[in-house]
Amino acid sequence: MYFRNVTIFILGISAILLTACAQPGVSTSAPSPVSSPAVPETSTPTPSSEPLTGEPSIPASYQEVMKGFSALTFRVNEQREVHISEPQFLDALHSALQQATPCQKPDSSGWNHYRMTFQLPDGHMTDSLDYFFSHRSGDLSLGVLIFSEGPMQISRDGNAMLLGLTSLPGNPIPVDPQDASLFQRYGWTLLYGIERQSGTLPSSFLWKPGEFPTALYWGAAAALSQDGGLDLSAHLGREVEVSEYVLKERLPAAFEPNRDWPLAMIVHQQGQIVGAWLDGGGWAPCACSLSGRRLEEVTGKPFTDWANSLMDLQDPLVQQLAALSPEEVIHTYYEAAARGDFRMARACEGTNQQELYLSRQLGWVDFFNPQYPGSDDIENLQSVRVLKIDLSSTEGPDLQHGAVLLDVQWKRILTVPNGQQVFFLMLRRESPTIGWRIESIGTGP
Repeated sequence: MYFRNVTIFILGISAILLTACAQPGVSTSAPSPVSSPAVPETSTPTPSSEPLTGEPSIPASYQEVMKGFSALTFRVNEQREVHISEPQFLDALHSALQQATPCQKPDSSGWNHYRMTFQLPDGHMTDSLDYFFSHRSGDLSLGVLIFSEGPMQISRDGNAMLLGLTSLPGNPIPVDPQDASLFQRYGWTLLYGIERQSGTLPSSFLWKPGEFPTALYWGAAAALSQDGGLDLSAHLGREVEVSEYVLKERLPAAFEPNRDWPLAMIVHQQGQIVGAWLDGGGWAPCACSLSGRRLEEVTGKPFTDWANSLMDLQDPLVQQLAALSPEEVIHTYYEAAARGDFRMARACEGTNQQELYLSRQLGWVDFFNPQYPGSDDIENLQSVRVLKIDLSSTEGPDLQHGAVLLDVQWKRILTVPNGQQVFFLMLRRESPTIGWRIESIGTGP
């Protein structure tokens, strides 16, 4: 199963994207749902940089706004604005704005411009001149809000809250008191809801090699939910509703430097909460439990070992691939891709790669990708022949790496040209039962 995905923006995973474009199928790094890859400085939600036109109706006074406000309209660009009146968000933003300090007005170069309208308790609407943020810097402290008294530099927390609004699919939805109460018990604050989606949970957490690993996502969600005393597994195959909220707090320090914009995920079944966990907002689906524990801590296993414990070992492909040598896995992978048998090809890829398929190029408010990337990876191969394999095992008996000479023809050239090309592969024996899998493919050693 999968819930409807609403792609809002692409987080800064350019290193992953470049690698994926330069390979016939497998990325050189595959973060697990419990790890947080380094995010480049473009990792903040991507705004529109269209200039805002028109003069503000009434310039906002900092002193007046600090007396309190009952709503905020955030103007992303000429076509889109977000209206929010959730008290949890407004209270948190008010506290952040109290930390603002006078500063110099930034020049327009390298800064994105937004505009905000505050509604005061008496219903009076006041408009700030401009909100500037430098997305190029990647520094969340570089945000400036222009009041009638002059420019004020906004705190890091304030900028994070405001920038989150730029990537919402629509206006926020109210916070369910039952959901807020659950997260408050663990020290988390729900600022506002993003959306609620209905769907059916999978009938099992077992996954088969070569099939899209949706069950892995829900298996991780169930493990993290169980850490909070919730049994998602008791509701497999049932209709549920999943609520998605933005959190005020950052993820635990173990997720540094990717702690901003975490999401609260809550599963309801017939009005009762049956699952809940924290999501990394695109770069780390199923980041941690409500107590802040990562999947490895909850299960007591590395991600690969845990994921393989959910593999359907009765599937014929498991037994077929378990008998192959590393060289035979490579031949099987490329021969399957050449004849269009992509299930067999993807079955040759490592478990970490399956998780990457779930999160690759994922938008901030998406749960997971619903399918394989298609024409952007091995399905872009027109033809391929393995000419030479040169592997070694210098890092232990369960790891093989080396160069593979291929003769490739692409349906469309991305970064690697047609003809004879050398790729560098790493293979890992994931277990005696599962055998060797391709862990990574790259264009450099």
